Amino acid sequence: MTSSRSVKNRQEPLLMIGELADKSGVTVRTLQYYDRIGLLTATSSAGGRRMYGRDDLLRLQQILFFKSLGFPLDEIRNHLIGHAYDEDLACAFSRQRDILAEQAERLSNVVKQLDIVVEELRSGREMTFRRILAILHLMKEGNPYDFAIRYIDDEQLDRLAGRFGADKAAHAITERISGLTAEAQSLYFASAADPGSPDAQDLAQRWWNLVRDFTDGDMDLLATLVSAGMDVENWPDSTADTREVVKNFVGPALEIYLRKIGFKLPGAEEKERD
Repeated sequence: MTSSRSVKNRQEPLLMIGELADKSGVTVRTLQYYDRIGLLTATSSAGGRRMYGRDDLLRLQQILFFKSLGFPLDEIRNHLIGHAYDEDLACAFSRQRDILAEQAERLSNVVKQLDIVVEELRSGREMTFRRILAILHLMKEGNPYDFAIRYIDDEQLDRLAGRFGADKAAHAITERISGLTAEAQSLYFASAADPGSPDAQDLAQRWWNLVRDFTDGDMDLLATLVSAGMDVENWPDSTADTREVVKNFVGPALEIYLRKIGFKLPGAEEKERD
């Protein structure tokens, strides 16, 4: 259906349908289809030709952007901004930037997890069904210590799956881990905090409570986590900031806290001898 908008009041240059097709990289048939379904309605010229102006260019750019992300046309219709004023352009492009940034972050997380899979395969460790499921679950949750799966054996994975297999439970523990990690980073990078300071020791106490809740008395699993923590130099490059905070702040703070409560970590004797 062709719009009854008149070209007389338009003070901007207009493009014929063929010109718009050439400049935008879509076919004339596609533009005709968008016109027919009311998604990109052309202006009527005196000669009955389809003509397109600045607003239409903005609308087409938005259509092509959302279409490239896999949005269906019916859904795209609800996302479009209609006028090409500067503030509308800024809003449209800002929203597109935010969408792309979110996608980039998701893709970055997927790349990280695929790196873990590749390293697992190259290490010679058998990639069992349960390990694949665990990796997929970590990919979904966005756990900042997802790489630690390389330290955990299949029996431990089974026990963890029994306790955190439900999405709600896994999400809750990931939220606690992420929150404490963010707090530790904030403390460390803001002032290079003293691991023995009250704030650091409060954080260490909550970190230790999280470890106890996660391991639930499983000393083998606790020993595995301690081993992973002691191997901080070999953590992936993608964990550079976290690695620095754990090595220089969280680890020392925990050591001070555990000495205060009289708890000796599994493997601490070997570390002391080294």
